[in-house]
Amino acid sequence: MKKRYFSFIALSMVFIMLLMATGCGVRVNGKEYEFFKSGQNEKNNILGGIGEQITNDQEIIQDNLGGDELEVSSNAGNIDIAKSDDSKIEIKVDKKVRGASSQTKKLILDNLIVSLENSGNENKIVVKTKDGKDFWEWQQDHHKAYQVTLNFDIKLPDKIKVINANTGAGNIDIVDVSAELSLSTGAGNVNINNTSAYGVCKLSTGAGNIEFEGNIDKADSFDASTGVGNVKFEVPEATKMSLDAGTGVGVLNGSFIETDDSNKFHFQGDINGGGTKVKLSTGVGNVKADNN
Repeated sequence: MKKRYFSFIALSMVFIMLLMATGCGVRVNGKEYEFFKSGQNEKNNILGGIGEQITNDQEIIQDNLGGDELEVSSNAGNIDIAKSDDSKIEIKVDKKVRGASSQTKKLILDNLIVSLENSGNENKIVVKTKDGKDFWEWQQDHHKAYQVTLNFDIKLPDKIKVINANTGAGNIDIVDVSAELSLSTGAGNVNINNTSAYGVCKLSTGAGNIEFEGNIDKADSFDASTGVGNVKFEVPEATKMSLDAGTGVGVLNGSFIETDDSNKFHFQGDINGGGTKVKLSTGVGNVKADNN
């Protein structure tokens, strides 16, 4: 028990350090959190990131996508993805810049350009400066003390069957899609509802909760892991899967999980004869595998 207690303390410290390092403002569990980080080339002032926030919105609408994959990433901000009502992809971006100098904030915002690029089978949302440089590298090199947050609201057509989404700090929300999912956030929640998982799916967060509600009938494998947080997994009662669920410090429960006093922290077994390989894990938190 003492070993698990020290593991809890260590993981909690990692969570706190991760949040402090993000240098951004994000929404977690419905609440807005702000974290600041100073940069050496901005006079090394620890308060340099504190200031009024300026914002700008951008919208991209495109039809006739060239492939069936989408990739989106951000250093900080939330990513919301849902099914489109037609064949178009619609991307709305809420851009936020916070810092001390109004002139510098405007310069950063003017260089914050989001576009959709196609290469073969992949559609990639990219963030560049006006002269075509990678925005995040440019910001780190020149304006590291300033917070930059991009919140994406994306509507996808049915033809997109692979979604790769990651953010350094923020939530990822997926609703009403059918796709292979590769989703990760450093600090934030991953919420998936009314979704059919395809192929090889992997969901991860360093600190935050993961919730999946849908079906995995067309998935080869499904992996959901968090360092600090809860994992909730809900699929139909008749789902065939080979389930591996574990927690370092927490509780395992749900209709698909059976534990006893000799092994409270790990469960492994075939459900309905076995099938899709499902792994659910957390370092500190609870794991629930239940029918929906």
